Order: sequence, then C-alpha cells, then structure tokens
Amino acid sequence: MTIKEIESRSGMVRANIRFYEAEGLLCPRREANGYRNYSQDDLELLLRIKLLRTPGLSVEEIRALGRGEAALPDALDERLAQLEREQAAAERSRQVCRTMRADGVQWENLDARPYLDAYIASPSAPVPARAVREDVTPRVRSPWRRFFARGLDLTLCQLLCSALFCLAGNSGLTQDTWGTATALLALPALLVLEPLFLSLLGATPGKLILGLEVTDGEGGRLSYPAALRRTWGALLYGCGLTVPLVDLYCLWKSYRACGEGETLPWEEDSELTLRDEKPWRSVAAGLFWAAQVGLFVLTISAAGMPPHRGAVTVAEFCDNYNRLSAYYGVDITYQDGDGVNYRGLDSDGSWSALSGDGTVYVYMSELCAPPELQFSESEGAMTGLYLSAALEGGGEMLFEPYRNEMQMAVLSFAAAQGGSPVRGEQVQALLEQIEGYDFQSFEAQANGVTVTCQVDYSGYELWYTGDAAVLSPREGEDTHFSFQFSMTQTE
Repeated sequence: MTIKEIESRSGMVRANIRFYEAEGLLCPRREANGYRNYSQDDLELLLRIKLLRTPGLSVEEIRALGRGEAALPDALDERLAQLEREQAAAERSRQVCRTMRADGVQWENLDARPYLDAYIASPSAPVPARAVREDVTPRVRSPWRRFFARGLDLTLCQLLCSALFCLAGNSGLTQDTWGTATALLALPALLVLEPLFLSLLGATPGKLILGLEVTDGEGGRLSYPAALRRTWGALLYGCGLTVPLVDLYCLWKSYRACGEGETLPWEEDSELTLRDEKPWRSVAAGLFWAAQVGLFVLTISAAGMPPHRGAVTVAEFCDNYNRLSAYYGVDITYQDGDGVNYRGLDSDGSWSALSGDGTVYVYMSELCAPPELQFSESEGAMTGLYLSAALEGGGEMLFEPYRNEMQMAVLSFAAAQGGSPVRGEQVQALLEQIEGYDFQSFEAQANGVTVTCQVDYSGYELWYTGDAAVLSPREGEDTHFSFQFSMTQTE
C-alpha cells in the first residue's frame, strides 16, 4: 500500500510514519522506482506503536521490545508505576490548589512556605519539581558545532600569524620552524582577538558562520574583560591550552558536559545561543576552512620567495641569498687555504669572512675555497652572475658540489625577476632540475633569465648512493674538476 493508504488506515500523519522509519522502528520495502510499498505487517506494526505511545511508552522502550531486548509485561508494569506516581503527584497538586483557593490567598499576601511543606509532607506524592527544573534557558549543546567554530577561529589566527611573518621578511624563521611558530603564536592571538570580536560583534568569524552568538545573559554584548575571561577559561578548561594529551582529556570532558547540557566553567557569566542549523552554514564553514588552508599554503610559498623582487641590485641579491639560505636551513660555509672561514655574502657581493673562533668548517664537497663570484650590472640593477670553482689533483671525493649555491642563486635572482610572491612554473622546474644535478651540464630559461651550468671532470668515477651523485677519484690517476655557473638576464 502507498503512504497515503497507510496514513488513512493507521490514523497517523505522514510525519509520524517518516519519524518511525528514521528511528528504525519501521522498514517498508522499496520498489524499483524508489517508492515505499507498505505491507499489512507494516500497518500492524504502526498500530502497535500507536497503541504503546498513547499511554506514554518511549520510542526507546518500543525499540527494545521490537528487538526482543525487553518484555511487554515488564514495560507495562514500569509505565503503570510511572502513571501512578504522576497521578499521586497530580492529586497532591489538586489538593494544594483547593487549599489555596479555600484560604482565599492573593498574590500580595501569599506565603509560599506552608504550601510547599504540604507537598513535602506527603510521602506518597513527591514534590513535582520537574516543572521547576525545566524552567531554565535551554543551553546550546551542539558540541561538534562549537568545536569546529573554535577550530575555524584558531586556523584563522594561524593564517594571520603566518601572514605577519611573511610581511616581516620571514623574521629569521626557517622553513622547518615556520609551522611550529605559527601554531604557538596562534593561541595568544586567539586570546586577544576572540574577546575583541565577542565584545564588538557577539561572535567570532567561526561562530558567526556556524550560527552561534555569545551574549551577557541579558541579550547585550560582553565587555572586553568579560569576553577575555570567557576566552581564557575556554582555552584553559576546554582545550588544555593545546598541551598534547591534556587537550584530549579537556576536550573529552567538555564534550560530555556540553552533551548533557551542563554549564561549562567559562560560561558562568555568558550565554551561548544558536540562531539556526541551516545546511548552508556547514557548507560555508567548509569553504571558509578551505580558503584559510589555501591562503596559509600561499603565505608559506611566499615566505620561500626572495624579499626583494623585480629589478634587484647586487646588495639586494646578497640580502635575498642570505635570507633564503637561513629560511631553507642551507648552511653554506667554506674555509680557504689560510684557514679563513666564510659564510654568506656581504652587500658588495663578496663572501663574508667569519671572525676566527678556532672552528674548522669542512664543506660537504671538500672544495675548501669559496667559489669566485662576479656580477654584471646595468644602471645600478643586477643583470647577471657568474660563479666558478676548480680543483686540480686534489683527489677528494665530491658529493654534488655547489647544488645548494645554484638553488639559492636561482631563487635570489631568477625567481625575483617575475615579481610574483610565489614561484612560477619555470622557476620550479629549474629548481627540480638542479635538485637532480649529477655533474651534468645543462641550460635552462626562467623569468627571462638564461641559466647555464658547465661541469668538466677527469680522473673520477661517477656513482650513486641513494639519490646523491658522487665522484670518486680513480686510484693512480690525476684528478681535475671545474665548475662554471652563470645567470644572465636576456629580456
């Protein structure tokens, strides 16, 4: 039978029938076209549900009966006992109302205590305190909605910290410490920004999107100090200041308390309300989170780009080189034959000598002397770079020498020419080509810059260890190695 027929024969409206289906009490057969086909057994089941719901058996009790987890006589006995208690309470209420009416009391001279004592004095009729317990403003439970709202706000704070680091020129952070620094500073940022949003708007961006609003209990905005106390309590008791393991315990504890409708520790002086639970809010929250993640990745990409872009001077190139080397954790240090250590570039393009501290630096390639650097300029702007080095008869084993220098030089000059805060496809392809450098000469173009690498060697055997190329000197042979790398602006 159709839904219309079973409505008529059961005396139930369609919303009732759909509800019982959603609760798993009723499972009609579906035809090939997707329509439900209700059987006589379905009708009988609906009538049973209707019968048992009429005296007040709960849906959970009926479900247990259907699964064979409870016996009908036991369920009826329990309901009878509940009805008798309710009837006794109702009778006591009637007696108290009659007494008050007979006493002729008015609101102005009503003494409540004797009548309350009359309720308590009857052992067979407990005080009907349920009405008083229910006279409270319903608290927003929705623990997952609250959790995701705070997650959106925390991600936004991480994005803001990342953007500030990027604008500050990396602030001395390395690529490895970037994520850690933003995560650590996001919490203090949230502690400052969330109270500001709550005091001005009554909601943070995450709460606003998910339909949550915070008031002072009288419908007004929280003051900044009150909002600050609320946020601090939420961070401390709700997520344990994000301390590992502690945060999991605090989240679990808060989840249980929220699900049971308890007042959370940080909400004693504020009220959280839920405007609505429309589906579009979940979609908007997902899009907002995706946008934040995308922007966060963009800021990290921008942090790995040279701070000086466009037409750069030699001094700006050197600053790019030093900052990017620090950001990517590339420790390029040399020692010449006189024991002088060099690291980084001075503003004039020469290698920067370190003060003598007795430390002996051994460069990975064991080419001790720093490579020679030459620059070409036009009207004060850098137009090219030439880097070269040679080793004769040294007999050292060479591990992909000058790969890091080439990558940092490309980022400092070729990537800067595009003017974009992110790497272009040509620059990325060139960096990947250099990453796979195995003593082979190559030439490439990126952002109007021609990049050339010329390598020549003899007396060495080329072999590979993992992903690294190695030149091992042949026994008894004279060795020669020369390296020339250039970048020239062609546009």
